[in-house]
Amino acid sequence: METRRGTRLQAGAGACLCRLIPTLRHVRRFLGLVIGAGFGALFVLINSGPPLGGAVTLALRVLAVVAFVALVAATVMMSRSGSGAGRQRASDTGTGPAPGLRMGRFGTGYWVVVAAEVTLLFGGLQLLRLLDAPSQTGVAWVAVVVGVHFIVFLWVWKQLSILVPGVLLTCYGLIGLMLASTSAVRWVPIVSGVLSGVTLLAGAWLVLGWEFRSVRESARSGRPRPPGDSDG
Repeated sequence: METRRGTRLQAGAGACLCRLIPTLRHVRRFLGLVIGAGFGALFVLINSGPPLGGAVTLALRVLAVVAFVALVAATVMMSRSGSGAGRQRASDTGTGPAPGLRMGRFGTGYWVVVAAEVTLLFGGLQLLRLLDAPSQTGVAWVAVVVGVHFIVFLWVWKQLSILVPGVLLTCYGLIGLMLASTSAVRWVPIVSGVLSGVTLLAGAWLVLGWEFRSVRESARSGRPRPPGDSDG
């Protein structure tokens, strides 16, 4: 029962995260990263536990929270820095902000995918409950749906890199569904939940590193030339 409640909390919190985060003013450029990392932290917080030891569980939860909070703080600083670089470039060259500083695409396609995700999450969890499936299967189902929704986002955002977490989470979920019918059912939250969370958090930080490099390069290219420097 506790695992079932945790799965519903995970699905509900994830859906709320998708709706609330777009209101954060300073992280608009990095919404995808923040949402993905938020899901990752939720996966770890809710699913870490037995059969892992208490010390390991506590360490995973603390690291997940620290990783998410630090990522949000980093995106805020990078957004401010990037916006400043874009304004400086526009002032110095008479052009608009650097191409790398545009806000991500969160239009109709994004919200259609999110709506479908929420429907599949709660619909699937209800069906599993009616089928009297082991409570751990809910965690695996959440991983499958979240993974598939990342794969579908390839159509929305046209970024091949998003296939990596999509394929991995889908695989974690499918493995968990298979384990649910075996004696290893207690490991389903670790395989489908904790591994999914770690993957999302690690992926978010990796992409943030690439973005940081892009912002730095954009800022450097937008600096005015020293006096006396000319093309001739």
